[in-house]
Parts: sequence; structure tokens; C-alpha cells
Amino acid sequence: VARVLVGDLFPPEETAGRQATLMAVVLISPALAPVIGGALSEVAGWRAIFGLLAGAGVAGIMLAAGSLPQGRAQGAGLARPGLRQTLSALLRTRRFTGAVLAIAGGSSALYMFLGNAPFLLTHLYGLRPPAVGAAMMAIAAASIVGTFLVARIERRGDALLAGSSLVLAGAAVLLACTLARLSGLAAFIGPMTLLGLGSGMIGPAGITRVIRALPGREGTSASMAGACQMLGSALAAFVLSRFAPVDLTRLSVGILIACTASLAGTLICRKAGLQGLAQAGPYCYKPYQIEGRQP
Repeated sequence: VARVLVGDLFPPEETAGRQATLMAVVLISPALAPVIGGALSEVAGWRAIFGLLAGAGVAGIMLAAGSLPQGRAQGAGLARPGLRQTLSALLRTRRFTGAVLAIAGGSSALYMFLGNAPFLLTHLYGLRPPAVGAAMMAIAAASIVGTFLVARIERRGDALLAGSSLVLAGAAVLLACTLARLSGLAAFIGPMTLLGLGSGMIGPAGITRVIRALPGREGTSASMAGACQMLGSALAAFVLSRFAPVDLTRLSVGILIACTASLAGTLICRKAGLQGLAQAGPYCYKPYQIEGRQP
């Protein structure tokens, strides 16, 4: 819902930047949660964490109810196609399928790294838990930096292409270092920093294209893209687990495959956008009519 509202409330030239801000909050929250939760449990006990979450939820509901404008979709009251017809139309839209593949590929690569990195950092590189946490935070920080670069890149180029190119470059460097038997920690964390940076770009840039793929179906587009992203990430993690124990070579190959899929999706989306340029532009934009705001 939040992703769709961004598309409704802001013009096309601002959408990618706003989506990036939203993605940054999503990335920062898991990083801050253990710190806040740990401090709170020390002061007031672990039960206080649930009280804080409940209070935050109530505050969020009140803030949304008081600040979000009421709106009505264009064409309200007209006959609208059912869910099956909408999903069928989305799957036939190459801008949508390409953007979803780019998002799912980048997300799968990042989740494969996050799921296996703690084990490798501990047993292969001999890091203690605090050092492992610091290494993981470095990748998370790179992702956050990537989200803040999206708006600037989109004004001059294609942030989705830049992000998918970065993740593929990081995956290729990681595999090359692994095959060359470079055992230093920098040979692992360095390439994965590129992966984190590129993943931070792919998310907001990709979802911006998703919600513009089929005007009037922004909610369904965002929901289906999110479901495909989670499904793709889970499937990638499951397939990789079939080759357990996962060593650095297997992880590198898995990440490279996912990143290649991400770049392929980006090129599909980009080609479809260029083909539509002569008709309605690469990304159609028909915002909801918001009370008190002219689109």
C-alpha cells in the first residue's frame, strides 16, 4: 500500500526518489531494532518490547488516519476487470515482468549472501560475533547508500540498469576471487559491498517501474511484485540449501546466477520502455485523484 501511495501522491519525476526514501527506512529499521530492543530489555525487561511495538503500531495508525488524503481512483464506478484478467494483463506486460525479474534477482542474491555469510565469516574467516555483525552492517550500510543514489541517477540515466550492473559486477568479482583462491576477508566483503549497493538501487527503481506498468492497477502490480520477490528469494535460498554445506564457490555461483537474471530483467524492462516511447512514453503515469491535490 505504501508503495502505491508514493505513486499517487508524487509526480513521476519524484517517484523514484520517494520510493528510495521508503526503501531506506525499511533497511534501517532491522539494523536499529536489535540495538533498541536490547537496550529496552536491559532497562525494562523483554516484555517491554511488545509494549513498544504496540504503541508504535497505534501511533502509525493514528498518523496515517490523520495525514493521508482521501482519494478515488480514476474511473471509479466503471466496470473493472477481475483479478484473473488483471494478473493476465500484467504477465503480458514486459515492462512489469522485466522489472519484477530484476527485483527478484537482486533480492535473491542479497538473501543468499545474508543467509550464508554469518556461517562463512565465522568458520572460514574465523571472525567473532561482534566482527560478524560489523561486516553485515557494512553491507546493510551499502544498501542504504544505494537507495539515496536512486533519485540522482534517475534524473540523468537509469538507476535500475546501474543497480543490476553493480550487483552483477560484484558477483563476478566474488567468483573470480574465489577461483583465484584469494582468501582475504576483503575478497569477500568488497564484492558483496557492491552487491549491497546495487540492491539498494534495484528495489526502489524497480518498484517505480512496476507501479507504472499498468495504469489503474497499481495496487495489484505492487502486491504481485512483492509476492514474486519473496517467492523468488525463498526459492533461491531453498535451491542453494540443496547443495549444503554451502562453501564460497557454491555461494558465488548462486549469487552470479541471480544477478544475471536481475540484469536480464532490467534489459527486458528497458527494451519494452523504449518500444513504448513513441506511443505513451516508457512508463505511463495516471495518478489517483487526490482530494485537495491536482495531479
